Amino acid sequence: MVDSAPQWQWRHALGGTRPAAPQTARRPGNPARADVAPGRAASSPRRALGTLLSCALLATAALPGLAVAAPANAAPVSGSAGSTFTGASTGVATGVATGTSAGVQQTTSPTETSTGLPAEVVLESMTPVAPTEGDTIIISGRVVNPGSSTLRDVNLGVRIGRGGPFGSRSEIAAVGERTSLVPGDGERVDGVQATTADVPPGGSVQFQLTVAADTLGVGENGVYQFSVDAMGQTSERPWAQVLGIARTFLPWFPEPTDIEPTRLTVLWPLVEEPALTGRTLDDAAQTPLLPDDELAAEVYDGGRLETLVELGSDLPVSWVVDPALLDAVDAMTRPYRVEDGSASPPTDSPTPSDSASPSPDGPTDSDEAADDESQDTPGDGDGDDADASPSGDPDEAGGSEEPSGEPAGDTGDAEETTEPSATPTVPEGPGSVGTGGPAARAWLDALRTATQGEDGDDLVSLPYGDTDLASLSRAGSVAPRLADELAEAVSMGADTTERVIGEGALTEVAWPAEGAADPAIVETARTTGANALLLSGNSVTGGESLNRTPDTVRRLSDDTTALVSDPAVDALFTADFTGADGQSRATLAVQEFLAQTLLITMEAPSAQRGLTVMPPREMTTTTAQALHRAVSAALERGWVEGTGVSDALGNEPTEGAPSTVPPAEDYPEQTAARDLPVGNLDTTADLDASLSQFADVLTQPDRVVEPFTPAVLLSLSNAWRGRPEEQEEYLTVVNGELDGLRSLIDIPPKEDVTLSGRSATIPITVINDLQQPVQGLELRLTSSQPTRVTLTPDTAQVEVAAGSREQRRFTVDAKANGRVWVTAQLYTADGRPYGDPLRFEVNVTTIGNNVLLVLGTGLLLVTLAVFRMYVKRSRAHRAAGAGAEGGTIEVEEETPEGAGEGASPVEDTRPDDSSEDGSATARPTEEPPGEDGAQGGRDGKGGGSAG
Repeated sequence: MVDSAPQWQWRHALGGTRPAAPQTARRPGNPARADVAPGRAASSPRRALGTLLSCALLATAALPGLAVAAPANAAPVSGSAGSTFTGASTGVATGVATGTSAGVQQTTSPTETSTGLPAEVVLESMTPVAPTEGDTIIISGRVVNPGSSTLRDVNLGVRIGRGGPFGSRSEIAAVGERTSLVPGDGERVDGVQATTADVPPGGSVQFQLTVAADTLGVGENGVYQFSVDAMGQTSERPWAQVLGIARTFLPWFPEPTDIEPTRLTVLWPLVEEPALTGRTLDDAAQTPLLPDDELAAEVYDGGRLETLVELGSDLPVSWVVDPALLDAVDAMTRPYRVEDGSASPPTDSPTPSDSASPSPDGPTDSDEAADDESQDTPGDGDGDDADASPSGDPDEAGGSEEPSGEPAGDTGDAEETTEPSATPTVPEGPGSVGTGGPAARAWLDALRTATQGEDGDDLVSLPYGDTDLASLSRAGSVAPRLADELAEAVSMGADTTERVIGEGALTEVAWPAEGAADPAIVETARTTGANALLLSGNSVTGGESLNRTPDTVRRLSDDTTALVSDPAVDALFTADFTGADGQSRATLAVQEFLAQTLLITMEAPSAQRGLTVMPPREMTTTTAQALHRAVSAALERGWVEGTGVSDALGNEPTEGAPSTVPPAEDYPEQTAARDLPVGNLDTTADLDASLSQFADVLTQPDRVVEPFTPAVLLSLSNAWRGRPEEQEEYLTVVNGELDGLRSLIDIPPKEDVTLSGRSATIPITVINDLQQPVQGLELRLTSSQPTRVTLTPDTAQVEVAAGSREQRRFTVDAKANGRVWVTAQLYTADGRPYGDPLRFEVNVTTIGNNVLLVLGTGLLLVTLAVFRMYVKRSRAHRAAGAGAEGGTIEVEEETPEGAGEGASPVEDTRPDDSSEDGSATARPTEEPPGEDGAQGGRDGKGGGSAG
């Protein structure tokens, strides 16, 4: 017997004979999870030890450095036009700072630099990131020789840009546009120099510079250009020259007085790919069956989600959470099983340093990726009430019957394990026992601590599954079909967040994909009950020319507000900081973030404004570490202060700030190209309609609705953007599982029926292999040719007990011979067809044979009667003619009609043949009666009727 919520509620595309998984292609920005360090120590002593080891490494930095692989050129960080510094003009790489002489390693084939300079100078770390008076600045990096000539007598120095602190944010963009050395780069700071070994073609060498902040010659608060250059000779040019230069920024703010700090709202997303598949065991608790224990690795120490919560808890951030993730982690706090049998807690992994900057050997974001009827025979000849039943059909037994055994595939109630443990027992089933319970509980506890209470951070609860509002707004005629699903996602999301985390979450804030919007998206968000949106600065236009960065809050309409992020700041943290150049890109992003935020504050020191930082939904560990490092430094130096979403929405917008959402034709093409396909959205609407109809016929609908509703909502997730094939596969799997359950209520196949009478009774069976009764079904039979075959009645109500079957009998009346198709179909109470129809053929043959027999017999009798009358008249006529001539006629004697064999003989009175005078001599005769039982006449003239 199969439960209404069986072991496979729907099959995730992983493992066994199931389709390939979405696991093979993760969302953009989080292609894999090699940044997860599963066994990171949770204890403070181990972290303290990691910190001490880091300090020890720094203390030995004067030793010759180790040669490392030369990097590929860095990809610029994208952002708003002209507003983002891309990093070193000659490329970036990763490495660890070393002393004045470094080992050399051949790492790349000789090539030219993008700037024409012989070398690339790569900045890998700078500490502290926001120095003040008395600090010692340590800069580590690498000199890379991509050319064909050896670099000799290489020495490195530091330059402070000419002209003092920047006056506007546009100067940051100008620095990023420089290639070769220009006067604006300033002169070398005296007394700061590091030498390295010669660098052969394709080789690289590490360096470290130590600079006293007081020797830099900077004075007033502000942002300064900070550069590291390499000078030396080449084989072709044996004289001193600039070989390469790397530029970044020095935020200088030793005296944070007489300013209004910028209110900084940092969005901290907790969004993950769908983990709860909806598949459960068939026990009373419907124990979840996950395809793998990957989510457990995410919430263990060092996992991506654990790291995000740890880092976010240390900052005044606004958490933006997908309730589906909370639901999945909460499910792991109770017994669950893992199908692939790979469940095990991550162990023996290195303990990462407390530093927010990733090390070359540290975590990366690469993934750990027939009715019982017999043939009728003639009975009494009239054909009435003959049973029409083909041989072998299982419907002969009428009424309801219980099956003798359990249907194949049902495991019944799962047996509980008897392991002596304090933890709840996990029912037996496929795969292995999930091991993420302790980590899941700890993760949820940490999130509750960060968001609950008077000092808790704001928590924005997204619709369940993080519904893609942008795709729904452009779904055309499909959009109205998904209105109920969108409303359900909002309601279910709010309920889930409150159940798992607690009260107080913000549920009226919408976050469209990438913060992009057009009027249709805003209207779709409004239909969810949202009165505020989180938008990118690229999604608002208009306004006046301002001499300062406007406040983050904007009024889109009288009843709709938006928090608008800064595109230049957002662009710094859109990329993942893994790979060979990840550490360098992270360092440059941190320095530019500090420069951007300090300049925003210094633009109008007495006019406090708000700034929203919007990292990507799928923020990786390395990105979070860099952002944490940058925000922490800005908060510590005092030019920003943390503000939550709710407080930011309450501020007054800057007069003249852009606050108009652009029209649909201006919506970013690249963003629109990642929309969920309308065809897939239509499939989701069909899926939900199928689930709703299924629930209507169940007596315990919750056992199906509760596991499947999340799956329906997750098919609308932003997680599928740019991944249409995987979304389609997901929908195919879910539909297949739901159809598998629906098919357990069915009309079994029926053989064709031969009808040997004018009327017959045909039984139709409805089976229910679910573990709960079904109700509200109507069975209808339809004849393809009502003029030949009619059905009485043509409908019957059906209720079937769990694991049972019911029969309904229908009377078939035949009016003509031939073959007629009959269709049996189940319908729900609202008149919608349920399941596939059953078609069988009724072959009417007996009506034609009986009619022909009757007609043929009647025609034969009429013919014989006519012939008899003709014969009689002919003989009578001949007899009359012979008597007139004096002759003698001999007439056959007839037995009177009705006489039998025992009738008395009749005396013959005919004249003797020898008589010449016509006298007759009677003589008796003993002739038998004729065929018709008549006797002959008594006078000499006549006779009876002939023949």
